[in-house]
Amino acid sequence: MQDYMAAADDEMICMITIEHVEAVNRMDEIMATPGIDLAVIGPGDLATSINKRGQMDDPELLELIAR
Repeated sequence: MQDYMAAADDEMICMITIEHVEAVNRMDEIMATPGIDLAVIGPGDLATSINKRGQMDDPELLELIAR
């Protein structure tokens, strides 16, 4: 356990999910937060946040995902 605890911080990642249009708009600020290693998009919730629930091929949603 001591070996694990000594190396765990270096081997763990902190991953967040971006699920709202405001989070996309503030992505640089979010990713500048110390300790965040990776962000992934939650497309279903993101679509809902722009009133496009279930419209996974909507151009506005695709543009947000591409950003």
